[in-house]
Amino acid sequence: MISLAELSQKNPLFNNDLYISINNLIELIFNHSNSNKDEVIVYLVQGLSKDSILVHQYTRTIGYHDINHRFFSFLTDEDHEPYKFFELEKKFDLNNYYLPRDELAKIEYITKLSIKSLSDFYHNDLQNSLIIEGDDDPEILKEKLSNAEDTILKLEAEIVTLKDEYRKLESENYNNNTRNQDHKIIAMMAILLSRHTPKFKNGEKPNMNAIELEIITLANHLNIDKDHLHGLKSAGKRISNCLENFSKYFNTGTKTKI
Repeated sequence: MISLAELSQKNPLFNNDLYISINNLIELIFNHSNSNKDEVIVYLVQGLSKDSILVHQYTRTIGYHDINHRFFSFLTDEDHEPYKFFELEKKFDLNNYYLPRDELAKIEYITKLSIKSLSDFYHNDLQNSLIIEGDDDPEILKEKLSNAEDTILKLEAEIVTLKDEYRKLESENYNNNTRNQDHKIIAMMAILLSRHTPKFKNGEKPNMNAIELEIITLANHLNIDKDHLHGLKSAGKRISNCLENFSKYFNTGTKTKI
């Protein structure tokens, strides 16, 4: 017997039969009634209040899969009030979220609508007609088992790759964010110096040359290793870049003075 998930993955042609997008569901009920789409959502919420039908998404790797999110919660806000259609459409891409037709067919509120493509769909009957030829042959089952194990290994390898890529991206984002914060602090320190010490001020702007000279003097006073002095001679240029890059975060008066 082939499962719903396996069928949708192995034969995408069945996907339109097994699943319906939330957008198409709302459109279908709207076209079969005198209600507007807001009223369709209210109707669905009333019929789903005690139902645990889950919303699904589709990926090329594993086909259709639930996202552990009840359809009732999908249609309602934090106070369990139904969204307006425009709110729901703004919050989600409704064409990329799906519901299993066989589960919809079990909901009384759906059955009452007498929409053939929904209420007459019974997955149990479909399953009984999809017995794979050779299921009783040990050699065929062995081959299927081997293929399934190969698939699992490939998926596990893909998971490892995706995790590595995610960690790398997360690390890069962290480093970029940290660097940006450091540069903001440098820019603000330059402004602070220029406001409180006249020699670090050139007209209305921070005096980069004076700040750079003071940094080099301090480095010599601290006997910093030569290997760690690289870049200090261009400190003025670096601080100037920080001020230029982050002046948009400062108030208007400061921006015009930098």
